[in-house]
Amino acid sequence: MQQHTRRQELKAKRRYSSASVRRKRSSPSNGCLQGIQAPIQREEEVKVSIMEVVKEFKTFMVPMALENFIATCRLLLYFVFLRTTIKCTTATPDDFDRNSRDWSGSKYCSDRCEVASEAQLLMGISEGIEQVAQFLMLPFLGVLSDAFGRRLTLTITEIGLTASTALLAVAAMQRTGPLIAILVFSSAAVRGFTNSFTVSTNAAVADLFQETKTRGHVYGVLQVYVLSIDGLATVIITASVISQNRYNYDDVFWALSGLAFLNAVVIPLTIDETIGSREPVTCARALPSSMIRVLRNNPSVAWIALTVFFFIFAVNVLTIAQAFVISAYGWTQTIAIIVLIAVGTVGFCAAMFAPKMIDFWGPRDVFRWSMVGANVGFCIMVFSSFSPVFFIIGVVPVALAIVAIPAYRALMTEQVADGDMGLTLGAVGSVSLAAQGVSAPVYAAIFKAVGSGGDCGGSGIQEMVWAPWGLAAMSMIAGNITLNYWMKTYPPPSTTPGRAEGVGNVEFDLHPIVSPNARQSGPTGNTDVSLDIDSRESSKIPRNTAHTVTTAIGSSPMPSPLPLGSPMQACTAPTPDARHLNAKVVV
Repeated sequence: MQQHTRRQELKAKRRYSSASVRRKRSSPSNGCLQGIQAPIQREEEVKVSIMEVVKEFKTFMVPMALENFIATCRLLLYFVFLRTTIKCTTATPDDFDRNSRDWSGSKYCSDRCEVASEAQLLMGISEGIEQVAQFLMLPFLGVLSDAFGRRLTLTITEIGLTASTALLAVAAMQRTGPLIAILVFSSAAVRGFTNSFTVSTNAAVADLFQETKTRGHVYGVLQVYVLSIDGLATVIITASVISQNRYNYDDVFWALSGLAFLNAVVIPLTIDETIGSREPVTCARALPSSMIRVLRNNPSVAWIALTVFFFIFAVNVLTIAQAFVISAYGWTQTIAIIVLIAVGTVGFCAAMFAPKMIDFWGPRDVFRWSMVGANVGFCIMVFSSFSPVFFIIGVVPVALAIVAIPAYRALMTEQVADGDMGLTLGAVGSVSLAAQGVSAPVYAAIFKAVGSGGDCGGSGIQEMVWAPWGLAAMSMIAGNITLNYWMKTYPPPSTTPGRAEGVGNVEFDLHPIVSPNARQSGPTGNTDVSLDIDSRESSKIPRNTAHTVTTAIGSSPMPSPLPLGSPMQACTAPTPDARHLNAKVVV
């Protein structure tokens, strides 16, 4: 009980993004309502330290660590495992040196280039299946998260991860044959239909930290934590498993499946629920079509989602990086992983500075310049087939662009009301998954068709080996164009002080929140706007009194009586831009 009370106090303390409301007592004569004007007192920005983030998010730390450890190990093992299953006409001799650059990775096929391209194609298709499945299911999981809490969807994620990794273990036991593809694709589908870990944890952050820059800071801190776990998992799995150049990985997948099962048990027992108000589960909100409605009703979110689509589509070209460097440069899988570890270290260092960068420049500028840097990197990587120097130089700014992730999340969460957080994050997450689901098989198919250059060029079209990297560069250019349009069309929200009239003095700074379910029809249309009044303050407003919100662009009656703890609504106010309001509350 004390822990719950403390959490509620901390949450209430940070409710300063939607509206900061303070009431002073007055003594109206004869009990009459009097309109009293007073100067606005702006609240100072609450600085959140790393220790405060850890303290507030402590029950999530171990489950996050286990989830990311398992997911990273799966990702690193995926390609090397699939290589072992490829079969062709010429088998690899039993006494072949597996530390040689010519080792194919499969005992059933000695052709290094064929093994790399076939394994990458299989990996691309399975990743496409996983992302499409997640695309279809994430809106429903987002609604479940808003209705029943973050803990439920996190548990579902880990149960799915347990089953998915177990299917990979069974596939590894088959060694080779057509059954492997069926098991691998089934594993991907199970993982996709149940995975909402990132969306649920992002929504939990939004539950606890409500100011945009603070959220960006928190997302940055958690990004560093996640990358630390990813780095640890990479070192452990590379040193203990990948460096052995094995032909079987079933025991490793069984161990990872056991860890996922342990996490599924730990989450419901340890994680504190963060959600406050709960939204009902409805078919309209749970269907994949809800994503279209969410984006249609909030154009600002839609443009961010489109930018994220192009960004993810471009970055997903790195899914072929491991196969590319092995086939193009003749690197062993151990050397390839070591190089990728070095690249990951660059990203980790950038992520460490992400909270400070967001605090100093704001999430908008951090997101914009990260996109520009990644664009430059992909343009350089177009020449990767000529020399590994181009690959290494180009991948560095792409790795540095990891700071765009917490910045984008901070921008996203400022666009929606708390009650729709899970739904909206699920919708935008579905857009990013659509990008991954489309791009993974596309890049894999292009890689198989054109090769990587060197000994593994394509059949007669080797001059097109730059195609995957060129496609990524063009996608990033499109992302920068949409981002610039969004920034010009939707400038940063400005807070215009209003004046309050009523019982005593109600002083507030207004940040309107546009609900994803609001009605908004073009630049001259109508917008539903919520004024989020802290429940402790709204309880002091007489319940049987009519309320009116008057803005610079119109007025609308409020619900009467006002439910205790409920946000005040100003519905369908005609406005060209719902972010710039001059308001007063008449009680």
